[in-house]
Amino acid sequence: QERHLYSRKNFKLNRSTALAEWRELSAA
Repeated sequence: QERHLYSRKNFKLNRSTALAEWRELSAA
């Protein structure tokens, strides 16, 4: 149960991080 919640939160976090990285790559 706790693990599932953590994964969900991590997924959201990773998604924003990935988007930010893509933006940097595209800008560069």
